[in-house]
Amino acid sequence: MRVYLSIIFLISVVFIGYFLVWPEYQKITVIQSNIEGLNMRISQNEEYLESLRNLKDKLENYKEELSMLDVILPKEFYLPHLFYGIQEMVQEHNLTLDSIGGNYGTFEKSPDIQKVRLSIGISGRYRDFKNFLDSLQHSRRFFSIEKISITPTQEGPFHFSLEINTFFYQKASPRKKDLSR
Repeated sequence: MRVYLSIIFLISVVFIGYFLVWPEYQKITVIQSNIEGLNMRISQNEEYLESLRNLKDKLENYKEELSMLDVILPKEFYLPHLFYGIQEMVQEHNLTLDSIGGNYGTFEKSPDIQKVRLSIGISGRYRDFKNFLDSLQHSRRFFSIEKISITPTQEGPFHFSLEINTFFYQKASPRKKDLSR
C-alpha cells in the first residue's frame, strides 16, 4: 500500500508540477526577460538623453554663431519687410527705387528651403550703385545676385535692373506667388 501511495504521490507531484508550476515558471521567465529588456532600453534612453544634454551644452557655446543662421536663413519671412529693407538700402546709397517685385519658389537642392527671387529697378549714379552692391553682398542676410543690366538714360543717371535671390526656411512649401509693386 505504501508503494501505491508513493506512486500516486509521485504522479500527483509530477502532474501538479507539469500542469500548474511549469506554466507559472515559464510566465515568470518571460516576465524576467521582459524586465531585462526594459531595463536595457531604459539605460540606452538614459545614455541617449545624456548625450543630448552634452550636445545642448556644446551648442550653448555657439549660441551667437547659431543666431546668425536665423538672419541668414530665417524661419519667419515677410516679403514686405524684405522690400522695406531693400528700399532703405537703396535710399542709404543715394539711389532711387523705381520698381520692386518678387516671387516665391522652392530651392532645388532642399524642399525645406524656399527661394525668393526679387526683380529690382534702381536709378542713380554708377558709383552709388556699386556701393549698394557691395553693401548687399556684405549684408547679414544672404543675397545671391543673378543678373544685372545697366541702361544709360538721356537725363544723366543710369537705370539698373537687378535680379537677386534670397532664401528662408519653411517646412511646408508655399504656393508660388507673384508679388509686384
